[in-house]
Amino acid sequence: MYEPIDFIDMHMHAESRSFEDLSKLYLAGCRGGLAVSGPGGGYSTAEGLADHFRRLDVLERKRLEDAGIHPWIAVGAHPAGIPEQGLDWFLDNWAELARRFNASAIGEVGLFKGGEQEELVLARAFEVAKETGLVVVMHTPVDRKLQALERSLQLLAHSGLDAMQVIADHLTRETLPLAKNAGCHLGLSVHPVKLSPEQASQLVDEFGPDRIVLNSDMGASPSHLFAIPASISAMRDMALDEQTIRTVVFSNAAAIMGMKP
Repeated sequence: MYEPIDFIDMHMHAESRSFEDLSKLYLAGCRGGLAVSGPGGGYSTAEGLADHFRRLDVLERKRLEDAGIHPWIAVGAHPAGIPEQGLDWFLDNWAELARRFNASAIGEVGLFKGGEQEELVLARAFEVAKETGLVVVMHTPVDRKLQALERSLQLLAHSGLDAMQVIADHLTRETLPLAKNAGCHLGLSVHPVKLSPEQASQLVDEFGPDRIVLNSDMGASPSHLFAIPASISAMRDMALDEQTIRTVVFSNAAAIMGMKP
């Protein structure tokens, strides 16, 4: 009989899930959650995006706490949700917004379709991370993932930000080696359009637990509430040792976020 393993979900869009879902997540073993800023269907203004940050700080933080889950929030302009108006104001005030809303990370940021504007925002995200000392949650897209990651890592290298301050997220068998060699933390998203629990487990088995963090990327679209518990079961089915499993579902994330075991 296995002992229960607590876990941390390092990428969730908590505003799209009910309190009942969050409570079920706690009962399944979730002890911490990073609520990231998402595309939100798009933002017409930078002030609207800032209001989203306020919601994460005021409402989602409390909902997670009330469910028993230690909350962290990340503030960023998702590449599919860059505000249509006021972008310059946002970029100038991003670091202050992170402080005002008690952010623990910058994100979700990254490249989606690519282009000058997305690259401008990502480059500024790295600067804000240097200013604030916060970790960056860096999105990689479903399509053209390798090319997008290569360009993102070029921008990271140019910024001078330590790669250990970046979680390269939504990685696959194709992209994980590149992010690993760059020195980033390695985000595996167990999600219907990303990785299955079995695929994530195979990557942990192949590459080892160093710097790997699992997440659900759960939100408004179809996703897997119990993605990480399912991955724990899949890793056990593959006979991975309990310490390896705990490392990728809890210990690595706790170290990144400064949470004591």
